[in-house]
Amino acid sequence: MQPKITSRSRVAAGARKPRPAFHLLLIAQAVVLAMTACAAVGAASPVATLEVAGGHIQPAPAGQFETWAYATISNTGVADALVGARSADAESIVLRATTVTDAGRKVRSVVAIPVPAHGVVQLTADTYFLAFIQARHPYAPGQHVSATLVFASGAERVLDLLVGGPEGDPADAGR
Repeated sequence: MQPKITSRSRVAAGARKPRPAFHLLLIAQAVVLAMTACAAVGAASPVATLEVAGGHIQPAPAGQFETWAYATISNTGVADALVGARSADAESIVLRATTVTDAGRKVRSVVAIPVPAHGVVQLTADTYFLAFIQARHPYAPGQHVSATLVFASGAERVLDLLVGGPEGDPADAGR
């Protein structure tokens, strides 16, 4: 039977004691290496490059329950999603999707509007749109209304909306 060897018996037998400074140096090198790798990954990570343009909204009297707004979102980076919007001109903004069927349009609220990588999303009456809920003041033709669009990536873009823009009556869109 061999005797049990413990750290005390190694020291007693002449084995070298580990140096605390050496261990600290190894830990410091590992931390620096990890931080360098994280910084390199962060610098190389692609991001969504988003632009919003062509915004327009339908005229509305103060207090109108729902007014539809449209725009074009261009993305020259990785895929993203529009996940919210806010405006001082409305109580809230809801993201909506439209499905066109033989029986007409079906409109539903959605939690996100996908914005594909290197793609363009047209917000129209027949696809996705922004529903301004409870207009805080009249939206008269020729005026401008503003909204901040919020994306899943954390990006935010300000959208200028011309009241009475080219979309016309949403019931006639695409015809």
